[in-house]
Amino acid sequence: MSDKINITRGIFERLISSGATIGNEYPIEFAFAGDWARLSKLETFLEKKGYRRDRSQTDQMLIMVGSFQLKLDSLLSLIEEMTQLANEFGVTYDGWSIAP
Repeated sequence: MSDKINITRGIFERLISSGATIGNEYPIEFAFAGDWARLSKLETFLEKKGYRRDRSQTDQMLIMVGSFQLKLDSLLSLIEEMTQLANEFGVTYDGWSIAP
């Protein structure tokens, strides 16, 4: 998890230096890869939690979007949650970004 923390901290700092505001709400994308049957189950689970699928990005991955405040601690908690969900559903968590 320490690699993910360092990567997330670096992305977070770049976002802030590019004009993003700490505490403002942004659409955050979470990417997952794997077998589509398993990804579909994860999609259904996350939709029930208020996420939506971004179908415009790729056919190769599942991209789920939710709106969250831009706070490092919150992002780290979300990443830990997404990593755990990926493990539970037998897929790979590939990362996050702010949606365009």
